[in-house]
Amino acid sequence: MKLTIRPEVIEKLKAKDEILAKVIDRVPVPVRKRTPDLFEAIVKSIISQQISTKAAETISARLKSRVESITPEALLTLHVTDIQSMGMSFRKAGYIHGVAREVAEGRLDLDELSRFEDASLIKELTKLPGIGPWTAEMLLIFSLGRDDVLSITDLGIVRGIERVYGSDFVTPKNLSILKERFTPYGTAAGLYFWLVAGMEQARWKELASDSYDSVKLELTGLS
Repeated sequence: MKLTIRPEVIEKLKAKDEILAKVIDRVPVPVRKRTPDLFEAIVKSIISQQISTKAAETISARLKSRVESITPEALLTLHVTDIQSMGMSFRKAGYIHGVAREVAEGRLDLDELSRFEDASLIKELTKLPGIGPWTAEMLLIFSLGRDDVLSITDLGIVRGIERVYGSDFVTPKNLSILKERFTPYGTAAGLYFWLVAGMEQARWKELASDSYDSVKLELTGLS
């Protein structure tokens, strides 16, 4: 399943910020992978912590080939060391095995949890071993498809913001103001910032033409 941005959301996002609007007009609509099953997404999120996307995908593929489908019941047929042997640390394997046990034994109801509002859901997810605030935010975006999650602690998003608004712009205060500005379309804004952050430097320089830079200089001050 793909995660992308509806045309009407793009227009509303552009109306909120003229600087980002200039960027949106010059780049393709972002498309990312989405994992709608929350348990599988939790497993993949734990795997992906502090490693490259390619490495995480390789480990996830190994795990899926071993159990066919990533479910609590399937993972509990494996020992923690079996999960570790897929290419992850023993600690990560323990986190995954622990979450599988919580769900399988009925102490964690992910269907009920998925109906929580964003703030409450993040609070509950971060009670799980191996799930911090950043991972919880990624789950809201890439599993549950929530509309208003702009992770201003994500290094990729911060890098994208730095490219769009300039390095001097990136302060905790400005990031918080920007997050509030893009509500209720924070997820869409984040997808664009990730897209910009991932561009080759030469391509970004080509897009950031003189006309874009002049608008940026006029509007970078937030209020």
